[in-house]
Amino acid sequence: MKRRAFTLVELLVVLAIIATAAGISLAIPTADKRRAAVEGAARELAEYLRAAHATAIRSRAGHAVVFNIANGPGTSGAVLNNWGGGHWYRLLGPGEFDYSRGNHGLSWHPRPTNFRDYGANDNFNNVPATIRRVSTAWLGEAQILPARKVRFLALTDLDNGHSHRHGGAALVSTFPATYPRPWCGWFDAGAGRLLAWGGYDPALTLNGRPNSAFYYQGADPAISGSRNPTDRTSGADKDEYGNLTSGGMVFMRAGEVRPLVSGAWLDWFISFRPDGTVKAGRLGELRGESGLCGSDAVYGNTPNGDIGDMAPARSDWAFGSQAHSYELADEEFTATSFQSRSGYWHITLAPDVVADSDRFASAQTALRSLMPAFRVGINAVGDVRVVQVRPSITGELDDTISGAQWQSKVATDAHWRHGVLTDANGRPTGKPVVDGLSEEMLTRRVWWYK
Repeated sequence: MKRRAFTLVELLVVLAIIATAAGISLAIPTADKRRAAVEGAARELAEYLRAAHATAIRSRAGHAVVFNIANGPGTSGAVLNNWGGGHWYRLLGPGEFDYSRGNHGLSWHPRPTNFRDYGANDNFNNVPATIRRVSTAWLGEAQILPARKVRFLALTDLDNGHSHRHGGAALVSTFPATYPRPWCGWFDAGAGRLLAWGGYDPALTLNGRPNSAFYYQGADPAISGSRNPTDRTSGADKDEYGNLTSGGMVFMRAGEVRPLVSGAWLDWFISFRPDGTVKAGRLGELRGESGLCGSDAVYGNTPNGDIGDMAPARSDWAFGSQAHSYELADEEFTATSFQSRSGYWHITLAPDVVADSDRFASAQTALRSLMPAFRVGINAVGDVRVVQVRPSITGELDDTISGAQWQSKVATDAHWRHGVLTDANGRPTGKPVVDGLSEEMLTRRVWWYK
């Protein structure tokens, strides 16, 4: 059958329709596009968490959703960015639980072995063996947040940084002046900087080394451009089967992008147990456990496990009653979640940054850079919710501790215990702000309702 060609009139009509559709698309405000991208990514994550929960119950085996945050290569790390597509999450499993280890995040592991310690000389339990097992236990592809459009703003509620240490005859506690940093960060008006959750700042040092945020340079040279400064090879002498090895495992290579939160190392994940219960891991636990398992676990050395100096060791976390309110508890590791008060572990998503800079003219412009934000929450029985963050708050903020008082041992010992605000008698008080953000929260470092 002979086909009829388009007439000139028909062709002009088609072109007019295409032009109109394109015009409508271009007319959508940028703010609406940003909102759609962030909200879409948040709802996709929420569905992924629900599916992981259902998978663990259906298969009668533990699974975990593991998170990765890596800034774009060549960027400073001062503000989180997803320029290189390094913000992703992925399903891991099936796994088994060692319930004897309580609720620690690493009570979940890929099959077939349960671990207890992470020393280099343990046949099955060394760090290289753990990382190799993880590499074979991924299910499906990584879910990458849209590069240059959406980023993780925070994976927990509070960044404790490298926290603080105590020592000496007076057991004096020290705490970096820019910590803690809540999920929204805080705006240093004097310096004009938005100090982000997880942001890297080489000016902050521990034992003479830049280690702010979660990079933890350890014994390596200074980190520049969010890249590994050198190769790092395991000193472990046994593989996951207990056999002697030669050469060791290469953990990282010079010049490659260094994740702020490494999925390969299980730096942070949410575990789903076959009985339907859910638990978020402690940030950097594999690094911390490998550093704590040996008596030589002193910051700056390379303790048993090879990556142990890339997290604060025992002496560098405040510990026990002499500590600066922080103890080595589940909710008070390198980062804190307020799940005990809000009922949910929250992950915050926001638009990606336009510029690799933490400098802003005002708190108002800093706040705008974070919006529109959405928070994905999951509770201990697997209920998932998506919360839109409003550019305002609905209650009165609790300013019992604010600003420089976070560096006061007297103030924090009296009103900040076990990762929550307390009254003078040590009883938890107030509620963390979950669904709002204001300039006062950013500038005064107050993020709890009375």
